[in-house]
Amino acid sequence: MKSATMICVLLLAGVCLANASQSCKVDNGGGYVIKLTVQYFDMATSKVESWQSNGVSLGFSTSYTFPDTALGIDCHANIVMAGFPQIYNVHYDSVDDMLATCTAYKVWGTIFVPYYGTTC
Repeated sequence: MKSATMICVLLLAGVCLANASQSCKVDNGGGYVIKLTVQYFDMATSKVESWQSNGVSLGFSTSYTFPDTALGIDCHANIVMAGFPQIYNVHYDSVDDMLATCTAYKVWGTIFVPYYGTTC
């Protein structure tokens, strides 16, 4: 298994993008603030780990690095307002799976009609 460096970056213009390593970057182009949440099982500690960014608006970023022992990786972005929908949720069985697929996402739109798509 390759080392797992998963970087989830939010730019409230906001997106979750991949590079050559196991990373997830999020660019936010929407008219809202988002939070990025990740959760995974760490084989090294036998524990479920989770992390959530602070609210991210235009021009700001955040990152998260996964260990290479991460399994069952979930990465999702939510609008930071009660009652508004989750924008996307992606799942990877392992960090190796991240290398075999596009992990680059961009979100845009409004709080009423958010959109997302891959940027690969």
